[in-house]
Amino acid sequence: MKRTVEINGKTYRIGYTIPEETKQRICNFVNCSEKYLNNENERKIKFEPQSDSAAAQKDDDTLFDIISIMNALPHNNRYRMVQVQLSRIVLYHLAENGIGYDELKNLSFSTKDLDYLYHGVNLNTRLSSNLSAAYGFNFSDLHLISKLTRLSINELFTGRKE
Repeated sequence: MKRTVEINGKTYRIGYTIPEETKQRICNFVNCSEKYLNNENERKIKFEPQSDSAAAQKDDDTLFDIISIMNALPHNNRYRMVQVQLSRIVLYHLAENGIGYDELKNLSFSTKDLDYLYHGVNLNTRLSSNLSAAYGFNFSDLHLISKLTRLSINELFTGRKE
């Protein structure tokens, strides 16, 4: 199984599967249900924290797992949708801090990408016409958001102030 792909002279890691144990740790860390994280429906499912997010402990290993997942090129829909759902958790925590669609658009994120993350697939159009925007944030996106909002990467995923 090919682990990397070269595009325009750069090498990218390909994400194939996420072990169930890692998914469970991620769910605990970001305070979501497994059903939410494993959603493969192209329509948006609202993120609702499962419990008081302050109860979860800081876990650098899980945070690095999440960053690794977010920065891989997804080989399949299941992997891609985990990236999308994690990105929607970031959007939720940004909204808690007064940062929404317009603010992200002003940070140079494309309207098409944001529309997909905020609303899912427009059921009046075919999925194939939306796939170029049907991806979550990568590490560069997360770093930019973190730098410009002054929210840590950990805070973007958990909502916990450091």
